[in-house]
Amino acid sequence: MCTPRLHQAAIVVGVGMLATHALAQADFRAVYVANDGNLEGSVSCFRVELDGSVTLVDRVVTGSRPNTTIDEPGCNPVAISISPSGRFLLTSHAAGGPDSQITVIEVSHDGTLTVIRELDVPSTPLDCTWITDTLLAATRTNLGGSNELIVYSFNTEDATLVETDRGSCGDFTSSIAAHPNGMWIYGGDSSTRAVYAFSVAPDGSVTPIASYATGSTYPLGVRITPDGRYLYGAGGISSGGHAITGFVINQSTGELTPATGSPYVSPGSSPARMTFSTDSRVLYMGHGTDATCRSFLIDDKTGALTSTGFSFDVGLQGTLGGLAALPGMLFITDESTAIDGIRGLYSFSTNVDTGAFNAITPSPIDSEGITPESVAVWDPACSPADLAPPYGQLDFSDVVDFLTAFAGGGPAADIASPYKQLDFSDVVEFLTAFGAGCP
Repeated sequence: MCTPRLHQAAIVVGVGMLATHALAQADFRAVYVANDGNLEGSVSCFRVELDGSVTLVDRVVTGSRPNTTIDEPGCNPVAISISPSGRFLLTSHAAGGPDSQITVIEVSHDGTLTVIRELDVPSTPLDCTWITDTLLAATRTNLGGSNELIVYSFNTEDATLVETDRGSCGDFTSSIAAHPNGMWIYGGDSSTRAVYAFSVAPDGSVTPIASYATGSTYPLGVRITPDGRYLYGAGGISSGGHAITGFVINQSTGELTPATGSPYVSPGSSPARMTFSTDSRVLYMGHGTDATCRSFLIDDKTGALTSTGFSFDVGLQGTLGGLAALPGMLFITDESTAIDGIRGLYSFSTNVDTGAFNAITPSPIDSEGITPESVAVWDPACSPADLAPPYGQLDFSDVVDFLTAFAGGGPAADIASPYKQLDFSDVVEFLTAFGAGCP
């Protein structure tokens, strides 16, 4: 188990200096939290233990200032994304000054974090995402002005960032989502109430596909299922404060068509941000007004959503932050200590058959940042049987970890239906996956 450490942000320039850091992703299942703070922005790394609990490993500061009259664009990291290789994190910042910034952070094999590049970008990047390991994007969110989706190329050798192209994206675009194939990207605009779709070439140039109206419903926090088949947007306070829009993604063209029955009704108030189970069977929606996370089953054939009735209440209005999922697990941040005196990262075990999720950590684990908000996750495993390092290689250590998790009731061993029940089916599934080896 690693000891938590705190690093001050440092800009690493030059190939030689970059090479001094381990060019590898974390060699364990990890959760990364962007800590949004007016006076200090930071990113925390947590290790996911076999029992599903989390342990703080490291925290890196992206910017700090004594008061908000000082311009420090590294404060207020509001969004976080991890590159497909797991080597780099991307954050975008809404620090409120005349300057705006995106930040690239390198992840070492032990989970320690190092800021390697800061780039001034047009105000204000409320969301960001990796498209591929060498292309990334951020919003230009500008109320009453130009709103754009801006793509940048990233050189993994010297950490340089260069803008490649922009796409016009409505009047108030606060979220973007990249398709898993790296070919398409989508922006949700709550002013024109439309989702804008673009194709992305390998050189980073973007071409508009079309825009798709969402009627009276905002498309906030747009996200795509891991299998790349469906896109959803949260309705926020629009359409009565309970709406979720859904689209089917054409797998040949990237075009969108409304999913059957969209928009869907959430029993929670003001749907805001979401994530999905890794098998794309469950949508987990975080709400603003009632601060609840609620789950919805996703129809495999149509993308239609059905509320499961399962929920978790973080507490005070507006304090549910980000969400992310690993196999058998869900992670949610509580942004504020107001009223209950706690904030940080919750861990849950999940059941993808029913949509149920149950807290592993009864209280959130402190990220040591001011306002734990957006979440990204990393899973180095090559199969459900790959439970122990070295990942990408199945050996006796995986057997030991499976038996340990099975005996302790840990979610790492809950790999077969019926979920939330450890039985012989989990043993059979483990042995089958172990026998198949890594791809």
